[in-house]
Amino acid sequence: MNMQAELQSQPEPTTDTVILEFDPRKFSIDQFDLSLAEPTVLIVDDELLIRDLLVEVMQNRGFTVLEAADAEQASVILGNMNNRVDVLISDIRLPGMDGRELAKVARNLRPDLKVLFLSGYASAPREGYLDSSTEFMAKPFRINEVAEHVEALL
Repeated sequence: MNMQAELQSQPEPTTDTVILEFDPRKFSIDQFDLSLAEPTVLIVDDELLIRDLLVEVMQNRGFTVLEAADAEQASVILGNMNNRVDVLISDIRLPGMDGRELAKVARNLRPDLKVLFLSGYASAPREGYLDSSTEFMAKPFRINEVAEHVEALL
């Protein structure tokens, strides 16, 4: 694949054309320093309205956002190691595999992954699931509080 760029110099207007050759087979994601990239969150919630609100808030706070409607979709995203994921934001109650099971799968793939559980059930069991890289928020909450919890996890 060739890319072309035109360069114009000042004060004398001259134009040069530079052709850059790019062979994507010679590059892998490992060759790029992703530490300078914006943190990436994966939002998993089966309620579209909540997921859309979370996506918008997190993007507005400068995060790169991936989203999934259920644990199966999230597992595919997490399994692709070309996807950077710093924080998993997941509803606990999901169809099929629940959020806690998803977090176990995710941590097997990405041991350093931070997790923020969301639940409409304040009494959702928390024991055995919370540690220094995991937080829990009971709904209802102010939507900006989610971003604040994610920033604290990072």
